[in-house]
Amino acid sequence: MCLPPAAPNNDRVIAYLTGRGIDRDILDYCIQAGYIYQSADHNNCVFVGKDKAGQTRYAALRGAGSNFKGEARGSDKRYSFSMPAHGESERLCLFESAIDTLSYATLLKMHGRDWRQTHLLSLAGVGSNTRLPPALARYLEDYPSIERIDLHLDNDLAGVTAMRNLLMLLSDDFEVRNRSPPTGKDFNEYLCRRLGLIERRNDRDVRAC
Repeated sequence: MCLPPAAPNNDRVIAYLTGRGIDRDILDYCIQAGYIYQSADHNNCVFVGKDKAGQTRYAALRGAGSNFKGEARGSDKRYSFSMPAHGESERLCLFESAIDTLSYATLLKMHGRDWRQTHLLSLAGVGSNTRLPPALARYLEDYPSIERIDLHLDNDLAGVTAMRNLLMLLSDDFEVRNRSPPTGKDFNEYLCRRLGLIERRNDRDVRAC
Protein backbone atom coordinates (compact mmCIF):
# COMPACT_ATOMS: atom_id res chain seq x y z
CA MET A 1 0.00 0.00 0.00
CA CYS A 2 1.02 3.63 -0.47
CA LEU A 3 1.21 5.57 2.81
CA PRO A 4 1.45 9.37 2.78
CA PRO A 5 4.92 10.56 3.84
CA ALA A 6 5.16 11.64 7.46
CA ALA A 7 5.57 15.28 8.47
CA PRO A 8 8.60 16.27 10.61
CA ASN A 9 6.31 16.51 13.64
CA ASN A 10 2.73 15.76 14.67
CA ASP A 11 1.88 19.18 16.07
CA ARG A 12 -1.26 19.83 14.02
CA VAL A 13 -2.65 16.34 14.55
CA ILE A 14 -2.03 16.57 18.30
CA ALA A 15 -3.70 20.00 18.49
CA TYR A 16 -6.68 18.78 16.46
CA LEU A 17 -7.29 15.56 18.37
CA THR A 18 -6.71 16.99 21.85
CA GLY A 19 -9.08 19.78 20.78
CA ARG A 20 -11.67 17.08 20.21
CA GLY A 21 -11.16 15.80 23.73
CA ILE A 22 -8.76 12.91 23.09
CA ASP A 23 -6.52 12.22 26.09
CA ARG A 24 -2.92 13.29 25.42
CA ASP A 25 -1.36 10.20 27.00
CA ILE A 26 -3.50 7.92 24.82
CA LEU A 27 -2.60 9.99 21.78
CA ASP A 28 1.13 9.84 22.61
CA TYR A 29 0.87 6.06 22.99
CA CYS A 30 -0.73 5.75 19.55
CA ILE A 31 1.89 7.98 17.94
CA GLN A 32 4.76 6.04 19.51
CA ALA A 33 3.18 2.74 18.46
CA GLY A 34 2.83 3.95 14.86
CA TYR A 35 -0.98 4.00 14.88
CA ILE A 36 -1.28 7.75 14.24
CA TYR A 37 0.88 10.33 12.47
CA GLN A 38 0.66 13.60 10.52
CA SER A 39 1.08 13.53 6.75
CA ALA A 40 3.64 15.81 5.17
CA ASP A 41 1.59 16.70 2.10
CA HIS A 42 -1.67 18.02 3.59
CA ASN A 43 -1.05 17.71 7.36
CA ASN A 44 -3.87 15.16 7.58
CA CYS A 45 -4.38 12.77 10.47
CA VAL A 46 -3.31 9.31 9.34
CA PHE A 47 -4.89 6.45 11.32
CA VAL A 48 -2.90 3.30 10.63
CA GLY A 49 -4.28 -0.24 10.72
CA LYS A 50 -1.86 -3.13 11.22
CA ASP A 51 -2.09 -6.89 11.03
CA LYS A 52 -1.30 -9.09 14.03
CA ALA A 53 2.37 -9.24 12.99
CA GLY A 54 2.59 -5.44 13.10
CA GLN A 55 2.68 -4.85 9.35
CA THR A 56 0.80 -1.78 8.09
CA ARG A 57 -2.18 -2.81 5.95
CA TYR A 58 -4.58 0.13 6.12
CA ALA A 59 -4.65 3.91 6.62
CA ALA A 60 -7.62 6.25 7.07
CA LEU A 61 -6.98 9.92 6.30
CA ARG A 62 -8.79 12.70 8.12
CA GLY A 63 -8.36 16.44 7.69
CA ALA A 64 -7.01 18.14 10.82
CA GLY A 65 -9.58 20.89 10.94
CA SER A 66 -11.26 20.23 7.57
CA ASN A 67 -14.01 17.88 6.41
CA PHE A 68 -11.68 15.76 4.28
CA LYS A 69 -11.95 12.00 4.70
CA GLY A 70 -10.26 9.30 2.65
CA GLU A 71 -8.10 6.20 2.64
CA ALA A 72 -4.54 5.60 1.50
CA ARG A 73 -4.22 3.87 -1.86
CA GLY A 74 -4.05 0.09 -1.46
CA SER A 75 -5.68 0.05 1.98
CA ASP A 76 -7.18 -3.27 3.06
CA LYS A 77 -10.38 -2.67 5.06
CA ARG A 78 -9.91 -5.99 6.84
CA TYR A 79 -7.17 -4.26 8.86
CA SER A 80 -8.77 -0.96 9.83
CA PHE A 81 -7.59 1.08 12.84
CA SER A 82 -7.60 -0.90 16.07
CA MET A 83 -6.09 -0.84 19.54
CA PRO A 84 -5.65 -4.49 20.58
CA ALA A 85 -5.85 -5.35 24.25
CA HIS A 86 -2.65 -5.95 26.18
CA GLY A 87 -2.75 -9.64 26.98
CA GLU A 88 -5.83 -11.85 26.71
CA SER A 89 -9.22 -10.15 26.71
CA GLU A 90 -12.70 -11.56 26.17
CA ARG A 91 -14.22 -8.16 25.29
CA LEU A 92 -14.28 -6.31 21.97
CA CYS A 93 -15.73 -2.82 21.49
CA LEU A 94 -16.78 -1.74 17.99
CA PHE A 95 -16.88 1.80 16.58
CA GLU A 96 -17.47 3.42 13.21
CA SER A 97 -14.36 5.62 13.20
CA ALA A 98 -10.88 5.92 14.66
CA ILE A 99 -11.79 9.16 16.47
CA ASP A 100 -14.73 7.46 18.19
CA THR A 101 -12.40 4.62 19.19
CA LEU A 102 -9.97 7.09 20.76
CA SER A 103 -12.85 8.94 22.41
CA TYR A 104 -14.07 5.79 24.12
CA ALA A 105 -10.56 4.98 25.34
CA THR A 106 -10.46 8.50 26.79
CA LEU A 107 -13.80 7.94 28.55
CA LEU A 108 -12.55 4.68 30.03
CA LYS A 109 -9.51 6.48 31.41
CA MET A 110 -11.71 9.26 32.81
CA HIS A 111 -13.62 6.59 34.74
CA GLY A 112 -10.42 5.15 36.16
CA ARG A 113 -10.43 2.07 33.93
CA ASP A 114 -7.47 0.68 32.00
CA TRP A 115 -8.37 1.12 28.31
CA ARG A 116 -5.55 -1.25 27.33
CA GLN A 117 -7.41 -4.25 28.79
CA THR A 118 -10.12 -4.17 26.10
CA HIS A 119 -9.97 -4.73 22.34
CA LEU A 120 -11.01 -1.53 20.52
CA LEU A 121 -11.79 -1.72 16.79
CA SER A 122 -12.91 0.85 14.23
CA LEU A 123 -14.93 -0.56 11.34
CA ALA A 124 -13.96 2.39 9.09
CA GLY A 125 -17.64 3.08 8.49
CA VAL A 126 -20.62 0.75 8.30
CA GLY A 127 -22.29 -0.69 5.23
CA SER A 128 -25.90 -1.55 4.58
CA ASN A 129 -25.40 -5.24 3.82
CA THR A 130 -26.15 -8.13 6.14
CA ARG A 131 -22.65 -9.64 6.23
CA LEU A 132 -20.03 -9.13 8.89
CA PRO A 133 -17.83 -6.11 8.14
CA PRO A 134 -14.44 -7.31 6.81
CA ALA A 135 -12.52 -5.78 9.73
CA LEU A 136 -14.72 -7.51 12.30
CA ALA A 137 -14.59 -10.90 10.60
CA ARG A 138 -10.81 -10.75 10.44
CA TYR A 139 -10.43 -9.51 14.03
CA LEU A 140 -12.53 -12.35 15.42
CA GLU A 141 -10.32 -14.83 13.57
CA ASP A 142 -7.16 -13.23 14.96
CA TYR A 143 -8.44 -13.07 18.56
CA PRO A 144 -10.49 -16.25 19.24
CA SER A 145 -10.60 -15.51 22.99
CA ILE A 146 -13.26 -12.82 22.36
CA GLU A 147 -16.62 -13.78 23.85
CA ARG A 148 -18.38 -10.44 24.37
CA ILE A 149 -18.92 -7.70 21.76
CA ASP A 150 -20.18 -4.23 22.64
CA LEU A 151 -21.61 -2.20 19.75
CA HIS A 152 -20.74 1.50 20.15
CA LEU A 153 -22.13 2.67 16.81
CA ASP A 154 -23.57 6.06 15.90
CA ASN A 155 -27.03 7.29 16.85
CA ASP A 156 -28.17 7.73 13.24
CA LEU A 157 -29.98 5.61 10.66
CA ALA A 158 -26.83 3.94 9.34
CA GLY A 159 -25.56 3.18 12.83
CA VAL A 160 -28.88 1.81 14.08
CA THR A 161 -29.29 -0.35 10.96
CA ALA A 162 -25.77 -1.73 11.33
CA MET A 163 -26.35 -2.38 15.04
CA ARG A 164 -29.48 -4.42 14.30
CA ASN A 165 -27.70 -6.41 11.57
CA LEU A 166 -24.76 -7.17 13.85
CA LEU A 167 -27.02 -8.26 16.69
CA MET A 168 -28.67 -10.71 14.31
CA LEU A 169 -25.36 -11.98 12.88
CA LEU A 170 -23.41 -12.33 16.13
CA SER A 171 -25.85 -13.25 18.89
CA ASP A 172 -25.68 -17.01 18.32
CA ASP A 173 -21.94 -17.12 18.98
CA PHE A 174 -21.19 -14.13 21.23
CA GLU A 175 -22.63 -12.08 24.04
CA VAL A 176 -23.58 -8.93 22.14
CA ARG A 177 -24.82 -5.68 23.65
CA ASN A 178 -25.88 -2.39 22.12
CA ARG A 179 -23.93 0.40 23.81
CA SER A 180 -24.57 3.43 21.60
CA PRO A 181 -23.59 6.83 23.06
CA PRO A 182 -26.01 8.07 25.75
CA THR A 183 -26.31 11.46 24.04
CA GLY A 184 -25.08 12.96 20.80
CA LYS A 185 -24.49 11.39 17.41
CA ASP A 186 -21.30 9.50 18.26
CA PHE A 187 -18.81 8.91 21.05
CA ASN A 188 -16.66 11.88 20.15
CA GLU A 189 -19.65 14.20 20.40
CA TYR A 190 -20.56 12.57 23.73
CA LEU A 191 -16.99 13.07 24.98
CA CYS A 192 -16.96 16.71 23.86
CA ARG A 193 -20.21 17.28 25.73
CA ARG A 194 -18.74 15.72 28.87
CA LEU A 195 -15.68 17.98 28.63
CA GLY A 196 -17.62 21.15 27.78
CA LEU A 197 -16.22 21.35 24.26
CA ILE A 198 -19.67 21.71 22.70
CA GLU A 199 -21.79 24.74 23.36
CA ARG A 200 -25.40 25.37 22.46
CA ARG A 201 -26.01 28.25 20.09
CA ASN A 202 -29.27 29.12 18.30
CA ASP A 203 -30.74 25.73 19.25
CA ARG A 204 -27.91 23.91 17.48
CA ASP A 205 -24.98 22.05 18.97
CA VAL A 206 -21.72 23.66 17.87
CA ARG A 207 -18.29 22.24 18.58
CA ALA A 208 -16.25 24.76 20.54
CA CYS A 209 -13.20 23.10 19.03
